[in-house]
Amino acid sequence: MSSVLKVDAIQNTAGTSAMTIDSSGRILKPTTPHFHVTKTDGHVGASTTIVWNNKVRDTESAYSTSTGKYTIPSGLTGLWWFGVSGLAQNTDFIELSMKNNGTLVFNARDRDDGNTTSSSATINVAYYVTAGDELLLATEASSSMYGTGSPYSFWTGYFIG
Repeated sequence: MSSVLKVDAIQNTAGTSAMTIDSSGRILKPTTPHFHVTKTDGHVGASTTIVWNNKVRDTESAYSTSTGKYTIPSGLTGLWWFGVSGLAQNTDFIELSMKNNGTLVFNARDRDDGNTTSSSATINVAYYVTAGDELLLATEASSSMYGTGSPYSFWTGYFIG
């Protein structure tokens, strides 16, 4: 014997829509915690925390433009997806590191092939975090990042669940 649950929408106890299921079966949520930041105010030297000064989106107000840290909000312990892209212009090497409370999570590096004047590094990672964790991005030794209005240098995060 099987049961079928038929609903169009799910609400939280306050009556706010929490989820909608459309006619194709897609689950739509009104808000998914996420952030997207860029750097528009100058280059970043070697061994430096990257302070992304331009908040494009931050649904939880959890990114600090003064420290460069994203603090995982209360209630959002779980799996997050993070994407990072950094461009180094007029240099042959870039290495970016993502850290959680000072511990290395992931890093990426690129060295140009001698035919270009720039390098880029990209990080895409699904990572389990706990509320209160502080994440940041940093350049490593002998590396730098271009950050003046470049659309190629950004950091974004999205709560999966």
